[in-house]
Amino acid sequence: MKRTGRTIWFVTIMAISALMVTACSDGSDGELSGAMSNLSASPTWALASYNGEWTVNQQVVDTARLDVTDVLSVRLPETFLTHLCFSQSGAENALSYYSETDGVKASEIKPLGLPTAIEIKDQGYTDEAVFSYFSAKASVNNGTTVYRPAYFLVTVNGTKYHVELLSSDKGSAIRRSDTMGWTIAITVNGFCVTNTENFKEQFISTPPITLYYNTTERIR
Repeated sequence: MKRTGRTIWFVTIMAISALMVTACSDGSDGELSGAMSNLSASPTWALASYNGEWTVNQQVVDTARLDVTDVLSVRLPETFLTHLCFSQSGAENALSYYSETDGVKASEIKPLGLPTAIEIKDQGYTDEAVFSYFSAKASVNNGTTVYRPAYFLVTVNGTKYHVELLSSDKGSAIRRSDTMGWTIAITVNGFCVTNTENFKEQFISTPPITLYYNTTERIR
């Protein structure tokens, strides 16, 4: 693919910077509500589908389709995340855990390729974009708030595991009015892996990384 990760990264950083500086508009609450109502009513935002790219450190790690309804439905870069979750140097205990309970190697843990559904809430706007954050569930551990912004599913010898991303922030999404496209940002600080049969949980810490998703074309 000829599109460079550097271009996507630059656009994303500019958009996130705009969020930090201008998301809270100087206009009244009525102006904000009216602007968002107009955007919500516009067919350019409703029931749309896009192709897009996931990037990490300015490099494309996966491609995926984004479906926009009342939620954002997109497949996470599962192969990348599975490797990060089960192959990090800090995850030996997790590898041992799966080896002992399921008799498999980490390489035999397979993602299912299903999209995750992300609920978002609008936070602010500019003339160029509307900024939103994820409606992510959170827990507090030793005074630190940990969010669970998205998830994916894997199987191990026929057993399904629910893998939630653990993050220091909720996650964000930007709707751009110039291209009608989307940018999604998710910080990953670790994972919570749950056996869906016995509900046993395994927590895995990883070095923090940020996933960026940018739409490349609208397909519906």
